[in-house]
Amino acid sequence: MSDSVARWRAADVASTFGLGEPVGEARFIARGAMGVLWRLNSASGSWAVKELFDPPEAEGLAPESRFVDAARDMGVASPPLVRAGDRLVVDMPTVDGAASPIRVYGWIDNVGSPKPPLPVERCREAGMLLGRLHRTGITVDREPDDWYMSRNVGGPWLERIDALEHRRPELVAMLRPVIDDLVSLDDLAAQAPRPPWMMCHRDFDPTNTLIDTNDRLVLVDWENAGSLTAEAELAYSLLGWCVDRHSEVVPAAVHSFLAGYADEGVVPAPRGLGSFSVALAARLNFLALMLARVVNDDVSREEQDRAERNAQEVIEGLPRAAMLRDTLDMWEQLL
Repeated sequence: MSDSVARWRAADVASTFGLGEPVGEARFIARGAMGVLWRLNSASGSWAVKELFDPPEAEGLAPESRFVDAARDMGVASPPLVRAGDRLVVDMPTVDGAASPIRVYGWIDNVGSPKPPLPVERCREAGMLLGRLHRTGITVDREPDDWYMSRNVGGPWLERIDALEHRRPELVAMLRPVIDDLVSLDDLAAQAPRPPWMMCHRDFDPTNTLIDTNDRLVLVDWENAGSLTAEAELAYSLLGWCVDRHSEVVPAAVHSFLAGYADEGVVPAPRGLGSFSVALAARLNFLALMLARVVNDDVSREEQDRAERNAQEVIEGLPRAAMLRDTLDMWEQLL
């Protein structure tokens, strides 16, 4: 079934989450890495309905909920969570007789996500937002998922290239020139952070924010929230917010982001290039996952093509060692 047609019934979701009588059908908004987003209007308001590709771990939902509530108390603008009783996610029946995990948020009227290159004022606002998020100071004992600790998806890069050789020549042509970079970045990605751990968003970049109608940043997509360190998330965020359209670091943006963070608290000290390990692990694991999906004959051609586009975006934005060093130098100088 097409993404543009919901597999679940609007009336079922509205009833389960207590939204009131639906007004019309749900409207497709976007497809992301975690799921498909819809807008559902009802007698009581407008709602963002997210159909997740994978059901979340039940034990992670309560900490996420506490984290979002604490962040909102700190002044982090975010859509309100909508619960069905005490549940954040409900497996809803679909029209094809299956079930799909659904969660609901209050709808935020917005003009979209910020696009690079970003004005320095916006970077400072983002830095302040991250600083507020870290001021929640929610400690956790659980180690971060392997996804964030090293590049552990997909095996050697040369094997991935060999699998693509005769099926996706354009993708191979993009990969071969950066093979040495990928191997070097693998080494940096293995320099994982150490405890103590705290609750973090773990995907704090422009694509997971919206600019609302008051020109304010709103943080969305909390499904990845979990344990990390403030230093690792700050490094991750600098690579997302402080680059231009060619994925080159913008010094004024780095200065503004860190200044905004400092307005809310103490900027964590970096631990050398290893500070970027989580940012690199997440990017490289996602790239490896997409490369495997491209040649997975168990998924549709549409899914394969989408995976190729995702892989191309990661390759085009791949951080280089010089960029990481420049960002690290600016970070250290501003402490």
